[in-house]
Amino acid sequence: MAKKTGRSQRGLTLNSLLLALLGLAVVVVIIAFGLPLLLQNANGASNPNTGGTDPTGGQSTPAGPPANKGSGSGYSDAFLATVKEHIAQGLHLTADQVTAQVSGGKQITDVAAAQGISAEAMPGFV
Repeated sequence: MAKKTGRSQRGLTLNSLLLALLGLAVVVVIIAFGLPLLLQNANGASNPNTGGTDPTGGQSTPAGPPANKGSGSGYSDAFLATVKEHIAQGLHLTADQVTAQVSGGKQITDVAAAQGISAEAMPGFV
């Protein structure tokens, strides 16, 4: 087997150096474009729950409910009915029974406790 010459070793070193520089360039590009995006998200400018910032005053503006949704809560009536049914089933009641008790001033945890369901068990169906 032939011994490597100095020239081929220099070529190998040059290739390694070019590869390292290319890798460094990629990292710089990722930082240059990624950092502003991360900072923008950290400031809440693209957070749909806050509505972003007001371009005229820089104050945070609350997001309003989505257009064309039912009951004024931002959700469709069909979705709300499904959620109520799901919660009622978890409490072993009807949706009307739960609505009546909550409308009467009880908290949902009080309704659950009356049904023998602990507050810790509620996240499984609420």
